This record gives sequence, structure tokens and C-alpha cells, in this order.
Amino acid sequence: MKTRKTAILLCLILCFTALFPIASAAGEDAATQSVVLKDGIRAKLSATSENEKVVANISIENKGCEYLGNIKCKLLLPDGIVASATDFSINYVIAVGDKWDFDAVIEKTELKAPDTDTEQKSYGIYIVMAVLTACLIVAVIVFVCIRKKKNNIAMLLIGSILLPYFAFSTHGTADAATRYITLSENVTIGDETYRIEAEIEYEYNFKEENVAKTSGMNGFQITYFYGPPGFGKYPVDEELIKAIADCGFTSIPLAAGEDEAKRILDIMDDYGLTCSALYSGAITDQLIYFGDPDVSQEEVDAIVQSVVDTYEGYDNILGWNIYDEPTADKFPVIQKIVSAFRRIDPERETHLNVWPNYASAEALKATDYNSYLERFMAEVDPDYLSFDYYHFTSETTSTDLTRYFENMEDIRNAGLKYGKDQMQILLLTKHLTLADITPYQLQWEVNIALAYGMKRISYFSFWNDQYMEADGCSNSCMNSMGEKNPHYYDVQNVNKWLLPLGNELFGKTSTAVFHKCSPQDLSENSKAYTSYGALGLCTGNNFVIGFFDDASFMIVNKEYYYDKDNTKNVMVFDDVTNGLEYFDTESASWKNAEESGFVTRNGDGKYEAAFEPGQGILFRVND
Repeated sequence: MKTRKTAILLCLILCFTALFPIASAAGEDAATQSVVLKDGIRAKLSATSENEKVVANISIENKGCEYLGNIKCKLLLPDGIVASATDFSINYVIAVGDKWDFDAVIEKTELKAPDTDTEQKSYGIYIVMAVLTACLIVAVIVFVCIRKKKNNIAMLLIGSILLPYFAFSTHGTADAATRYITLSENVTIGDETYRIEAEIEYEYNFKEENVAKTSGMNGFQITYFYGPPGFGKYPVDEELIKAIADCGFTSIPLAAGEDEAKRILDIMDDYGLTCSALYSGAITDQLIYFGDPDVSQEEVDAIVQSVVDTYEGYDNILGWNIYDEPTADKFPVIQKIVSAFRRIDPERETHLNVWPNYASAEALKATDYNSYLERFMAEVDPDYLSFDYYHFTSETTSTDLTRYFENMEDIRNAGLKYGKDQMQILLLTKHLTLADITPYQLQWEVNIALAYGMKRISYFSFWNDQYMEADGCSNSCMNSMGEKNPHYYDVQNVNKWLLPLGNELFGKTSTAVFHKCSPQDLSENSKAYTSYGALGLCTGNNFVIGFFDDASFMIVNKEYYYDKDNTKNVMVFDDVTNGLEYFDTESASWKNAEESGFVTRNGDGKYEAAFEPGQGILFRVND
């Protein structure tokens, strides 16, 4: 009995909760204003008084909306005044940067005196009082029914309240392509003040890019390129595997002989580590480096079958390492290897890493980079697309950011075209003329990769052997003596927030990537930002913004070091007025950005967020 009463009481609470928005909506004085910026459209209602007449002006300016369609406007006037025209439409699309104006002459009429604001508000008060009174009556009747054990009647009463509420809520939802802006302004004619309104109805023809889901990976992973070898002076032991796991890696490559590899795989399993790419000399050396380029598919199948059988029962092997930066002339034999693994061991991935776009035609064995990448995707048909591009040369310099972003666009476009997940290997270790990167540059690399839709992050490198160190390589995660370098802790800090963020993003597909920057900083194949998706119009400079198929979007500060004043880079949300949420990586959950203090309101009442160098934040708008 207590359970039933409790359930009914909870339903009653729900009833009041449902009715409250109706009362609030009925009673509130419309929160309109004379100037509104929405979806990249700036609408303004102004009035100029002239003796016994007023000239009302409605202006609509397209500040950056590429999806604006037909527009209809209606001038709403209280009793006591009339206008030369109240309904009008725009029969052409207002292009970005263009503006449209309409004037109407307003004057008094003797038909009826104007309503005062107090009189207008009083209607809302009456509605609120009526709704609350109805709630009180229902509450009394329900409690009486419960006391008399007439629970069916009580539930029927509650249902009768909830049903129209949900019907009311559904009715209020407009077609997704039709949106509204309401403007208001007070005008004075003679000694009387009137409140006029303008309702603007416009088609917002935004549609997410029609992008198919990508595939090829079994989940988000954090890995590295080149780790401690399973041979030599410093063998891989439990202490080393623990250090790798403690750094936040989830899946790592492995290159060792058969017996040593199995020993290491067992230790990795104890620490929850999987093997992202297991190297086998029979594959890379026998078939690719020194093999016959015309080897038959049957011969390849036999070797692949032997490798798979060798590691039967080692379920923490996620994939097989095939080749790093293959030239185009090796594509035929590599395709046979990929095909064999796909048929013989379909639950595992094959790992291949392509050249970056600064490689020469001679290195690629192709006419140019685009043809190299297209041939790789079409001929090899990899499980996923992986690449690396190292460009930081100091704390404040890069070899060529424009070319870097060209490569990012190329990889993203190729992955989406062929439906393949993408992975990026990031610079970590100082080598050649490349920088000993800062923590800001490290998080910049990671966040830019995520904004572009990368589903796996890899660092070069975790380990420096004595030969690499002799060549000037330094500050990998660990050195050849097994000692932790400063970058170990930098990577560890990044991986703490990267894993939950990567897991959240893994199921999403990148639909668009934009840059907010100066035109000279935009690569040829990158897009300058215009109002898009749930974000709409925003103000700021030097940002990369990636959109995903669930309407979430990731904003990344394109600056990777502080200026001399140590000021953060600020983004202002011009169109998003409420419901902004961000993905909190500490709790791995979505939170209200304003309530959490993650964003603030500026002097104009707009959301703004401040980003440190390289910082990225995943947002969504929850209406």
C-alpha cells in the first residue's frame, strides 16, 4: 500500500512539474529586444518619431549564415495605432554580407486607446492564477481519492493533466527548417507610448554534411610509435610494463621474437594493456623488405596463417604491424597481406602508416601526394588510415602550419571518402631539427587531432634507444636506461583527460571542420568558419572548430603559446543563449557550462569561454 501511495505522490509531483512551464510561459512578459543576433543573422527594429507619426525600420543583415532561405516579416501593433504596411516578405536570398531594410509609417487611429504595459501583463497574471488554482484543485481531489482508496480515479486525474501538457509541448515544436526572431521597441506618438513588435520568420536550411560512419577500429586507444624493444641490454620486464600502463597508454606496439613476445604479452595482460600492432619478421621482412613483389596470394595466405596460428590464444593482440610509410610500388604486395589477414584473422586490425605530404615524389614513388594517398586507399584498402606530421621547431615556431593543415584535411577527406577511421602519430621526442615540445604544444597536437575526427592517438616516441640518443634524440617518455624523462609526466597528464574524451568521441563521425583565422593563415583546402550547426555565429580568432554527427562540436585554440601578456584566447558565443554544455573529462559526463563556471557571461550577456594555448573543449547545446 505504501508503495502504491508513494508512486501516486510521485506522479502528482510530476504533474505540478509539468504544469509549471505552462504557467511560466503564459505569465512571462516576452523577453524580446530591439536587436537580435541569431544563426548568423542580425535583425534590428528601430523607430524614429516625427510629430504624430513614427517611421519603423526593420533591418535584416546576413552576418555569416550560408543556410538562410526565404524570409517573412510581420509588424505587430497594439490597438490605437496603424501602419502603412504590416506584412512583407523577401523574395530573394540575402547573401552573406548583404542587408535588407523595410520601413513602415505608423500613426494613431481613433478606434481604441492603447493598452498599457500593466494591462498587457495582467492577462498573463490571470492565466498563471487560473493554472495554479486548477493545480490546487486537482491536488486536493487526488489526495481525497487516495485516502478513500480510489487510486484509479486519482491516476486518471493526473493523466488528464499530463496528456494536454505533452500535447502542448509537442505542438510548440516548429519545423526544423523554420525559425523565428521576435523584436520589440517602444515608440512615442504625441504624448502616448506604444510597444510595437516585429516577428521574423525565416528558413534555416542547415543540414549536417551527409557523411557515412567510418570503421576499422575496435575502440579508442592511446598508443605510441616505437617503444622498448623486446631484446638487447634492457629487456622488457614487469616494472617497465607498469610504467607504460601508469602513463595512461591503453594499447602498445610490440616487436620481439616469438617466445619473448609471448612473455611480454602475458605481462601486458596483467596490467590491462593490449597490443595495438604486433611486429612479425615473417610479414614485414620476408614478404615486403626482401620478398618477391610478385608473390602469389596463396603464398601470402600461408605465411599469414602461420603467424596467426603462432599467437593463437593471445586475445590481447588487437592488430598486426605491417609497414611504416610504404612507397607506392609496395602497394600490391601489401594489399595481399591486408587481404589475407582480413580473411584469416578478421577480428584483428592491420596497421600501416602513410607518408606525410612533405615527402617528395621520389620518396612516395608517385606523381604527387594526392595520387599517392588515393592509390593507397583504393589499392591497399587498409583497415584504418594512419599518418604522422612533425612540424614544431621551437616553443613558438612551426615549419609550415598551412601545409600541416592541408595534410590534416587530406587525411580526413580520404578517411571519410573510403569510410575508414583515422589515426595520427604526434611529435613528442626531440630529434633532427624538431623541437623539444612544450606541454601546450602537446595538448595542441592532441586536441587538433580530435577536432579533425582522429579516433586513435599515438606519440613518437615512448622510448629512445642508445642509437637514437647518439643521433641527438631526447626527451621521449623514457630513455635507454629505463629512466623517466619530463615528457613522461606531460604525456601522463594529457592521457588522463584524453582517454575519457576519446571514448566520448569514438562513436561520433566528423561532419565538418572550420578555421577562424586570418585568410593568410588558411590552407587551400581548409574552410573559413561561417555560422554552422548548433554553434551558429561566434566571435573570436585563431580557433579550429570540429563538428560531429550528434550536433556536438569541439573548439580548439589554434595558438600554441602565450603571448607576452599571458592572455587566454576568448571565444564569444553570439547565437547560443542557453543550454550550453561541455564534456567534463574528470567525471566523463556532460555538464552545464555556465553552472559549472566553465563559461561566463560578458557585458552583453553572451557566453564566452577563455582557452589556454592548445586547449580544446567539446560542447553541445541542450535545448
